Amino acid sequence: MSLHYFYRIERRWWHERVLPALAASRRQRSFAPCLELCRDLARRDSVAADALVRLVPAGLRYDLLRWHALIDECLVYGADALPRLPCLAAALQCLTAATARPAAGPKQWVRRSDFSPIDQAYFGARDLRLGGTWHRPDYVGWNDAADIDRLAAYLRSVDPERWTSAQLAPLTGLADEQERTEELAYLRDEWPALVALYDQAQAAGQIVVCERVDAADD
Repeated sequence: MSLHYFYRIERRWWHERVLPALAASRRQRSFAPCLELCRDLARRDSVAADALVRLVPAGLRYDLLRWHALIDECLVYGADALPRLPCLAAALQCLTAATARPAAGPKQWVRRSDFSPIDQAYFGARDLRLGGTWHRPDYVGWNDAADIDRLAAYLRSVDPERWTSAQLAPLTGLADEQERTEELAYLRDEWPALVALYDQAQAAGQIVVCERVDAADD
């Protein structure tokens, strides 16, 4: 099972400080546009002594790997909240009669706009693209304010009490009715956390960045 981190980030700060600085950094092949952003983040609590947000103002030389790593640090140190939830998208697609996100063929790019609402809630409706470069597109996506309004309304509209164990029959790994019944109870228990995440982001005026983390690497 994959885990998911959700970074709830203040929308104005994201659009006015983070995205422009990182995009300019990539275009210029320099960390100079990120100096003030890094200084601001370095003042926050729990920033490691060797964090890039400390090293960049000290003169760290730009390279692409460090640029990607700096994006990750902006998420970690810039988030107002970092809830972590199990990824239950496959099971929830069965229960909500959603269409699974389309599979990508050779050299084919799947648009996140084609994802089901459940997949967009877990994986994001938008790729994180800065300065013409995608950031970890297999693992990271995000939802802006309009996406969050739409997804929050959708998640609130779902009634878990209407789900049935029979809807889980397409899932592999559930051998019999007892296992499907137990899985259904687990999904009902976990569902409110996903709904609350988007409700809270909507109420606080935040964007949500979604990151898939393979359990073996966590």
